Amino acid sequence: MIQLILRSLQYRKGRVLALALSVMLSTGLLFSVFLLREGLLGGLGKDEDRLGADLLVVPAKSEVAPGEILYGGAPQNIYMPAELVPEIQQMAGVSRAAGQFFTQTLTEDCCDVGESLRLVGIDSTSDWVSNAWRKGNSTAQPLKPDEILVGSKVASANLKHLFILGKLFRVAGVLEVSGTGLDSSILMDIKIARQLAKTTPQLQESFAGQENPDTLVSAVLVKLEPAASQAVVQQRIRSLGDVQVFSAAETRKHIQREFTVLLGLLFGISGFAAAVCIFQLFVGFYEQVHKRQGEWGLYLAMGLEPSRLALLVWGEAVSICSVGSLGGLAAGVFFYRYGLAFMENYEAFPFLPPSVSFSLFTGFALFLGFILLGTLAALLPAYKSSRLSPGIVMTRSDFS
Repeated sequence: MIQLILRSLQYRKGRVLALALSVMLSTGLLFSVFLLREGLLGGLGKDEDRLGADLLVVPAKSEVAPGEILYGGAPQNIYMPAELVPEIQQMAGVSRAAGQFFTQTLTEDCCDVGESLRLVGIDSTSDWVSNAWRKGNSTAQPLKPDEILVGSKVASANLKHLFILGKLFRVAGVLEVSGTGLDSSILMDIKIARQLAKTTPQLQESFAGQENPDTLVSAVLVKLEPAASQAVVQQRIRSLGDVQVFSAAETRKHIQREFTVLLGLLFGISGFAAAVCIFQLFVGFYEQVHKRQGEWGLYLAMGLEPSRLALLVWGEAVSICSVGSLGGLAAGVFFYRYGLAFMENYEAFPFLPPSVSFSLFTGFALFLGFILLGTLAALLPAYKSSRLSPGIVMTRSDFS
């Protein structure tokens, strides 16, 4: 029976190839979209601490997107007086505040990093955001002067030390994968980051016209008391000087809206491809009822049992859908990686790769789904073929 199915498929290469490609494209698109959706929802679904803060304070002239600071190192050097941190901390309604200090991007020309990475100075005793992304954060200790935290893209299995700007640092911890600029960042004590900024020639151009780095911060993350009015606190912070204040919740909503549009578009394209595929399957196999009556009658005349003839028709459909869906799953991995690489170029949102169990379950569900569709598409042809009379071969002949 298997040989008969294979010969029948080989006889109709064009039709088989068209249907298999349609199934492959549909499966690949759906698989990649489900993986991307799971990763995006997983990143956005982090607990409130990992979101960042209630408010983000940056210099008024800053052009850095607030999401870049909430979820990782900013792409440019921005500075404002460090005295803003204690002033904000003492405001009514503020639970805690933490300053961060950004330096220029590190490259392999100056450091033992192998790629462009962002160096960020933090106060590890108060920066709950970076501590929340730290693996085993429940036991995290404040950073010592010679210690650093590295993003997931920086770390390797045996990474213990890094040589940065003429100084050797011990890797005290690795940050969990976030899918943001944090993955390509190195975090160190804010005092050490400022010292490097003052004493390293490569960083001096970043502070042309600026004050002493010891008196500067790049951003302030603010956590509010549960009963505090966000609007009131924002107004108070703006009154301190030339600063911008962003709401983390609004930033997150903006990112979610962008994701909703993106995922909606991707699901729409995938759904349309799947609808076309389903239409082709049902129409393609329905046409066989009329086109292959002579062939099926010949099989019956040669002694093939009606039930095995129905099995032949079903086997053709399952074979096409099996090969197409397996190829589609492989293509889906490519689509997923391409889409993820495209998004990572911007690093404006958190993304957590789907688990192996989710990927396997989704792939298996899609595989079974298209097998079921093939079965349904073959039901009518299989039934019709099993009901034919061998004498029909005398009046119809489309097979030799």
